[in-house]
Amino acid sequence: MKILIATTNQAKIERYSAYFKAIDPSLKLQTLLDLDFEMVEPVENGQDELENSQIKAKYYLQQTQFDGLVFAEDTGMNLLNVDLVDNPKKDLKKPVLERFGNIEPENIVKFYAELAQKYGGKITQEWIYGFTLASADFIQSTTAKSTSFLVSKIKKPIDLGHPLGAICLVDEINSKYWNELIHQEKFDFFDSKIIPKIQNLLTPFLK
Repeated sequence: MKILIATTNQAKIERYSAYFKAIDPSLKLQTLLDLDFEMVEPVENGQDELENSQIKAKYYLQQTQFDGLVFAEDTGMNLLNVDLVDNPKKDLKKPVLERFGNIEPENIVKFYAELAQKYGGKITQEWIYGFTLASADFIQSTTAKSTSFLVSKIKKPIDLGHPLGAICLVDEINSKYWNELIHQEKFDFFDSKIIPKIQNLLTPFLK
């Protein structure tokens, strides 16, 4: 079975490729980077992360005419106990673009570090994920969440694929940032919860 991972983000490509290979090593994986033409990104105007992942999956399935499954995801960040105007939710990059005119990793980190400082240096954050697998005649979607803390103190280096890892405190007791975690710690905190979600998405297509 062939699966197109619909992203050009290298960090996401590596993460989701590893997930699919862990589920079934025989899967044949491709990404948007493997295609020999450039597409305009779809307008992500869904009501939430789940709808945006569906929009992406259906869009890239149609645009590429891929003869397999298309996998798409969308990530949002819900900040607890902040003013509505400061809560990005599914539009995580939008306020950064409005302020700086671009979404360079350093500007993403600067924007949200300053936001955390506005609320005392730390905000509880919920990461919200929408996942969709689509074929020509069937679509399957699911969501997932994880909780951590957005903080004002930046821990460099800034990972280009996951810049907010430099201000994302995942272990409040031991004060560990995401970008400080070793592979096994990342697996325990995040991957171990997401892989079963991806597996459940894939199961109906394997029957």
